Amino acid sequence: MLVAFVRHAQALSNVLKILSDDYDQYPLTEEGVRQAEKVGEELRKLEPQAIFTSPVLRARQTAEIIGNKLGLQPMVDERLRERGLGELKGKKVDENSEHWKLRLMRGLGEVKGLESWESMQARMLGFIDEVRARGFSRVVAVSHYDPIRSVIGYVCGLSDFQSWGIMVPNASITLLEVEAGLKVLGVGLPVLPNEVVKLLREKVNA
Repeated sequence: MLVAFVRHAQALSNVLKILSDDYDQYPLTEEGVRQAEKVGEELRKLEPQAIFTSPVLRARQTAEIIGNKLGLQPMVDERLRERGLGELKGKKVDENSEHWKLRLMRGLGEVKGLESWESMQARMLGFIDEVRARGFSRVVAVSHYDPIRSVIGYVCGLSDFQSWGIMVPNASITLLEVEAGLKVLGVGLPVLPNEVVKLLREKVNA
């Protein structure tokens, strides 16, 4: 099975640099709509059978645009939601101060209510297991930066802090092959490499 994880396109929260796990705030920007349309066109190469999405507005809007390109109706799955941010919710990122994750890495305080790395991994892996059990072979799943990063970290055996440098831009594609185990085929891709598309088509035709 192939899972194409897509990080939601640019949202107002990204522009305003606000941390949010709210379900119904911060829609896509005009640029975000364009990004979603572009990644939707790119995903047609995979011929997905289904598209799933986080319940968060920016992800739902991204999935709806992609779904229109693919001729698929997005299905909401709670497990794809944004990381629970606890007391960080609604806070604005101060570019003149040290990033909150770096402060945690240095052991400088804690974030009350922050969802753990293990919790994100458990729900994301649960999603993958269920989709596979339902018999799908190619799906798209629209989620968020930290949840997608947690899956990559799981495959690579990396903790939250060890995964600091993993980049998952807005509207990018992270490809995961699910067979006996999990294999990462691409991270934060703006387009699908020809060799990956060729490999997938060979598997479909095998």
